Amino acid sequence: MIMLLYGKDTSRSLQKLAEIRFDFTEKVRGEIVILENETTSCDTLRHHLQTDGLFSSDKLIIIKNVITDGGIQNLREFLPLIKTSLITAPQIKVIFFERDVLDAKHALIKELIAATVLDGKEHYPEHAPLNQKEVCDAIARELANAGKTIEPDALSMLARAITDSFLLASELNKLLHAEARHITKDVLSELSPRDINDSIFQLTDAISGHRAHDALSMLARLLKRGSEPLYVLAMLHRHARIITKINSYLDENPRARPEEIAGAIKEHPFAVKKTLPSARQISKSATITLYENLLETDRCIKKSAASKEALLARLVCKMSG
Repeated sequence: MIMLLYGKDTSRSLQKLAEIRFDFTEKVRGEIVILENETTSCDTLRHHLQTDGLFSSDKLIIIKNVITDGGIQNLREFLPLIKTSLITAPQIKVIFFERDVLDAKHALIKELIAATVLDGKEHYPEHAPLNQKEVCDAIARELANAGKTIEPDALSMLARAITDSFLLASELNKLLHAEARHITKDVLSELSPRDINDSIFQLTDAISGHRAHDALSMLARLLKRGSEPLYVLAMLHRHARIITKINSYLDENPRARPEEIAGAIKEHPFAVKKTLPSARQISKSATITLYENLLETDRCIKKSAASKEALLARLVCKMSG
């Protein structure tokens, strides 16, 4: 079986991945193998596909960001190998996890998605961002379960500011632990997610303008407000991705307005408007360096004993120096 977890809402993909791993551990009790892009080769993958686990022949192989980080060439090599191996080893399950959207028009991506179809449906469809109704319903439902209510204007304000399920979970956690039983705009004002989003954009503006002192001050403010280091890193990844998409569109449409760009690259108009000044300042070589620094920090956070906050501060210094 081949599965694919992908989409702009990476938090939902990560949640589904955690659920699959838990079920496999509890029910199947087989071996779980995680292959990161930088250490994955055809030989490594072939070895795991053709060998049994220590205590069971059941195996879950998770291949992370092989397309996002390594390019479509990796998929061209891996997919035929996997499909051939699974014919004789149906007890093996393979998950492709990608932290971004994929080009569904590309022939190889179409082939990968087709390989995940179960009973005529894609096993796990793309995890697109939550829409306004989904956010409102989730907030109202969770608050009601806790015996709390929220006024309509406050609900609308909160839903407009939430851009992904990670932020939704974070804001819900704050509201559920707040003393207030009825949530109003005043209750939201102290830790508004829009304030957090604005701070993220202020941080990225300071980085783009090479104002290291301002960038470090804004990072400290975000962390003090309770923003998780991994969330800040994810938002910096998202910022870099939007910059790349904006500049790619501007190369062919230099006079495009923010609303036109947002529609063309399928990003929220608020995010495009806030990111556009940074995108106009940064060169292509600087964008490549930005991605390299982000990937290095991501690897260090996973493997280093250093604090996440210190690694983020080092990243901000590099990016704004």
